[in-house]
Amino acid sequence: YVQNNSYSNFSYNQMGASLMMLQQHLPGMAPTIGVPPSLVTWGETCYTNWSDKRVLSGEESGERNVAFEGYRMQYDATHDRYVLVRGVIDSLVRDEDKGDEILKQYGFIGTSPINRDELTNKIKLVKKTSDGLRTAGSPYVIDDGIITRLVDDMNTMNTLWITAQAEANDASKAYDDLHALYAENGQKMRHIYQYAILSLGKYNPDLLLLGFAPETPPKGHGQPGTVQNFSLVPALPEVQFTWDISPTATSYQLVYSPDGEDYEELYAGQDANYTYLQQAGTFYYKVRARNAHGFSEFSPVLEYTV
Repeated sequence: YVQNNSYSNFSYNQMGASLMMLQQHLPGMAPTIGVPPSLVTWGETCYTNWSDKRVLSGEESGERNVAFEGYRMQYDATHDRYVLVRGVIDSLVRDEDKGDEILKQYGFIGTSPINRDELTNKIKLVKKTSDGLRTAGSPYVIDDGIITRLVDDMNTMNTLWITAQAEANDASKAYDDLHALYAENGQKMRHIYQYAILSLGKYNPDLLLLGFAPETPPKGHGQPGTVQNFSLVPALPEVQFTWDISPTATSYQLVYSPDGEDYEELYAGQDANYTYLQQAGTFYYKVRARNAHGFSEFSPVLEYTV
């Protein structure tokens, strides 16, 4: 259900809903409204292209999130191993005469690393100091396998960081491409809308077929009056809506919203009643009538909570 024609303010879902209607109906209506062939060609795949870009952007965003989660877990594991190694070496040399000097060589005096670069530099210093002391025959070293595992953790962490950065770049490009397509779509939709209202008029309900929102005609234009006695009756587990038949209406449109702001179509048809199973929560409903001259104003809003 399209509520306005402000394409620059559409949500992505609203853009998709309008493009779906355009792709479906523009080729058949183009001769009537006089849309140029270039816009018809664009319209033949506009929804497909938009959907593909949204899927790709979502996938890239998901892969970025997974990559950063993997990196963060490895960072934490590497940091934890570094702290354990520091604790072992500290217990080994703390009571020695040159204990503080040795700990300083290892880089264990001062603050702990708080980011990847600091942790990498700290581990490299531990490796360098351990190798030097081992070569010199110092007793103030621990098993080389422990140091090797620490370095391996560091290398894995940095590899995952590079991967995460690459995924972030891919996600950013996919988003930029999607946003550029959003702007292009909005521009072309505005052009088609101008052709449509020139041929059909701005009140014509057939604008909905192209994903546009018809304006409500001024009173006396021939459209139905506002629907009267719109009511809601709980028929557990369902909800039943009823309203008075409008003598000049050919059909009705019932819409709903979870927030009272953005509405979606729930029912469109000739019956002056509708029954459905509402999901849990609070929803808002309103209905309007239509005929060949346009839509009526919406009824007052009903609120219902399950």
